[in-house]
Amino acid sequence: MEPLLTKDEAAAALCVSRRTIDRLKDLPRVRLTGRRIAFRPADLAAFAAARVSAPAAPADAERA
Repeated sequence: MEPLLTKDEAAAALCVSRRTIDRLKDLPRVRLTGRRIAFRPADLAAFAAARVSAPAAPADAERA
């Protein structure tokens, strides 16, 4: 089993703030006890990969 990440570690892995981690309601998390949560590295990677968008096509390519 892979080690779980803290909120600070998850924020660093995604290059966002702790507050952003709190705001990302669809970010997969593991509830440990009460209000304590952790994050699986593979879940964070999948979350980030799902949000990669293709670069916009140049204006000339759209007319062709």
